[in-house]
Amino acid sequence: MYVCLCRGVTETDVCKALEEGHRTLDALQDALGVATCCGCCLDHVVRMVHHAQQSPVACSVQPELSCAAVS
Repeated sequence: MYVCLCRGVTETDVCKALEEGHRTLDALQDALGVATCCGCCLDHVVRMVHHAQQSPVACSVQPELSCAAVS
């Protein structure tokens, strides 16, 4: 599912970037461009970054981390 509609970034893209070591918001913004346009995805991306920093597995499937609908 899409995390960032402006940049066409999916949750899988974010998970892959997290697993590759981009574990801060700044790093994800540089690598993928997420949360650099309208900002609707910012909260979701921050939650994913926080989870990745707290977990030995960078991106696991959890309901609270599944892609939120962008309104």
